[in-house]
Amino acid sequence: TAPVSLYQSNEALSREESRNILGLNQNRPAVLVQLGTGADDANEKMTAALKGLIDWPGLQVVLTKEPVDKNGNSLAPAGLDIKVIRYFPLAKVLAAFDAGVCATGYNGVHELLAAKIPTVLVPNIRGTDDQVRRAKWCQDNGFALFADQSDLNDIESQVRKLQDEQVRNSLAKKCQNLPEVNGAKSAAELLLKMANDQKANNRYSIKNKLVVKILLTLTLVFRFLKSLIKTR
Repeated sequence: TAPVSLYQSNEALSREESRNILGLNQNRPAVLVQLGTGADDANEKMTAALKGLIDWPGLQVVLTKEPVDKNGNSLAPAGLDIKVIRYFPLAKVLAAFDAGVCATGYNGVHELLAAKIPTVLVPNIRGTDDQVRRAKWCQDNGFALFADQSDLNDIESQVRKLQDEQVRNSLAKKCQNLPEVNGAKSAAELLLKMANDQKANNRYSIKNKLVVKILLTLTLVFRFLKSLIKTR
């Protein structure tokens, strides 16, 4: 099927509505950063990404989790206006953002790119899926920028590119060519068809069993009657 995503264009809120809900200034740029924290390497990637945003005038940086390590120390460099939000589903308010920095999980990619948000993808190496391959494919086809998760300088450099309006416009325009992420509907229709086919098969099977029973009964009756006739 097509990708399955919480983002649906017909349900997404406008930029103004989204910013009102999230409490963002309507006239200043805003970037959504969704990178995990906790492990040392994840913390370093978060700091590198945030460094790439420092020089963006008037920027509002939106996170879904406080940028602190396990000891409570800030991972954010000085000079950034950071806002931590709690909103679900975030897919409905993605129009609020001028750009995004995101891990390359299935959900993040098929929400941000479907919403045509210029994005830098920073893969996680967890073994559950091939995030590097997914990120490289997106970059090779012009849908997003790819940052090498093992190179902090590259993460900072790729994120800094989002400050260029031409880069953002190019990525957003390219994402317009992506198909609708309506795989959930297709998958539901497929499962419904399978269920109906199974019901039909069950009904057919029950009908066949009933016919067989009737035939067996008639056969036994015929044999019984035939035996009576012979005895006479």
